[in-house]
Amino acid sequence: MLCLSQIDSTTYQVATPQPETYTACTAILASPTDFSNQIFNISAAEGLQLSAAIVAVWAIGFVVRMGIRATNIDEKETS
Repeated sequence: MLCLSQIDSTTYQVATPQPETYTACTAILASPTDFSNQIFNISAAEGLQLSAAIVAVWAIGFVVRMGIRATNIDEKETS
């Protein structure tokens, strides 16, 4: 990433030297490689946590669906 400083309303210049933090920058220029495939850069433990969370959401949805189905079946039989 490159820190840019604003010269006038339409012109920017790359700050030299680059600052330690980007808080002093007017704008930041990022290349696609700075952000590409960030979601896939996870460890095995993080992948396990992500898959467990997805399975948990599916399980909760299944339980809620079965609860709704059980409620609707009881109402249809008593009518």
